Amino acid sequence: MKMKKLILKKPIFILIIAILFIFIPISNLSYGQEIKVLMIEQLTDVPSTEERPIWHPDGTKIIYDSRVYSDIDIWVMDSDGKNKTRLTSEPFVEANPSFSPDGSKILFYSNKAGNHDIWIMDKDGKNWQQLTTDKAVDIFPSWSRKGDKIAFVSDRSGNTDVWVMDSDGKNQTQITKYPGNDGAPDFSPDGNKIAFHSNRAGNRDIWVIDLRTGELTQLTTSIYEDLAPDWSPDGSKIAFFSDRSGNFDLWVMDANGENLQQLTTNHWVDWSPNWSPDGSKIAFYSNRTGNGDIWVITLGYSF
Repeated sequence: MKMKKLILKKPIFILIIAILFIFIPISNLSYGQEIKVLMIEQLTDVPSTEERPIWHPDGTKIIYDSRVYSDIDIWVMDSDGKNKTRLTSEPFVEANPSFSPDGSKILFYSNKAGNHDIWIMDKDGKNWQQLTTDKAVDIFPSWSRKGDKIAFVSDRSGNTDVWVMDSDGKNQTQITKYPGNDGAPDFSPDGNKIAFHSNRAGNRDIWVIDLRTGELTQLTTSIYEDLAPDWSPDGSKIAFFSDRSGNFDLWVMDANGENLQQLTTNHWVDWSPNWSPDGSKIAFYSNRTGNGDIWVITLGYSF
C-alpha cells in the first residue's frame, strides 16, 4: 500500500509552532528572555483582605493571611482556589506565612506573646514554637531554600534591618546595618544572597547582599518605590512590585537588575508576588475588584 505524506497547511503549522514556543517552561529562561502573561485568575473573593500568598513546595497549595474574621489569620487553599482552610484562630495577629522547603512546617509572625515575634508551627496549624523573643519588632520571615536558615526583619538595632537565624531560632545575626529601613528579605535559590528593599539611596529600591562577602548591590534606581523582591526558582529573575507606572503593578527583571518588564497594567494595587515552584506562575495580591484578593498569573515566553 502506498503511504501518503502528511502535509500541514502553513497557517496550522505556524499555530502549532507558536503554541510550542509559548508553553516552553519558564525554568528554561535565560537572562534577557522576555516573559509573557498568558492568563490572570482570581482565587479568593470575600469582602475582606487576603494577601501575601506563598506557594507550597510541591505547587499544590497556596498559604496566605486573611482578615475575613477581623483578626489576621493564616489560611491555606488548593492552588486552584478550592478547599480554603483556616489554620489559626487566635485573637492575635498571625501573618506572612510560608511553608518550609519540605512542606512540614509553617513560618509566620505573631504578636501572641506581646511583641511581634517569629513563630513556627506544623502544617496543620498545631504545635506553635516561638523562635524570637526580643522586645523589638521581628516580622516578615523567609526560609532559605534548604530550610536551614530564616531571614527576617527586626528593629532591635534601632533601625529596620535584615537579620538571619538558624531554623531553630539560634544564632540570630544582623545582616544589614543602615540608619533607615530595609525590608522584605528573600534568599536566592543557592542561599548565598538575600534580595531586599531599602531606602538607603533615598527611596525604596531593590538591593542584594552577598552573605559570603557582605557586598551590597543596588538593582533598581527608580525615583519610584520598588518593593518585595522574590527570586525565580532558577535564580535568573526577580519579581517585585512598583509604582513606577503610576500605580503599584508587578514587574520582573533579570537577577542583575537588567531587562525590566511590567507584568500587570491595571489601575489598582498589585503587590506581594511569589513564584510557583516550577516558575510557571506568580501568585499575588490585588484589589482590582474592590476587595483585597489572591490572584495568579500564568506565564510563558516568546523568542
